[in-house]
Amino acid sequence: MSQTKICFVTACILFSALFPLCAQQAEEEAEVPVVNYRGRRIPLEETEAYVQEIRIPSKEKKPLVIDFFFSREIDPRSVQLENIFLDGQPVDDSAKLSFNHEGTLLRIRLKDAVAFPLSVSLQGVRTYTGGTVMAADVPGLQAQERFRYDRELEQWIQF
Repeated sequence: MSQTKICFVTACILFSALFPLCAQQAEEEAEVPVVNYRGRRIPLEETEAYVQEIRIPSKEKKPLVIDFFFSREIDPRSVQLENIFLDGQPVDDSAKLSFNHEGTLLRIRLKDAVAFPLSVSLQGVRTYTGGTVMAADVPGLQAQERFRYDRELEQWIQF
């Protein structure tokens, strides 16, 4: 028998002996639940939800973009245009809402120009577990500014 045939037969014997072990390990790993992104997400732990940061990334007044960064994932279905206020008035129907994949960023695009300084408020948002997200009210927001919520001081701080 040639050396090639011996190697091939040895490999076949090893494969047939090890295959059941590998198949069993793959079965055990397959039992880990797979989370469907489109479905309802359930977080691993229950933590307080709040808006960590509000940012207007551009100087341009039209279209205006406002980013809300959350401390944990939120339910996008709970965010409605009626929940977002600019200078005390709800945003108009032309505003477009978008979320990042993780559900921790809400981006609002406004078609209408706004006057600065701008007071921004977000309320009535919920998490996937049904918990409420603490309302965020930031007065005096300018273009290209970032405000971060300091939980110890319980106030918004520009940075």
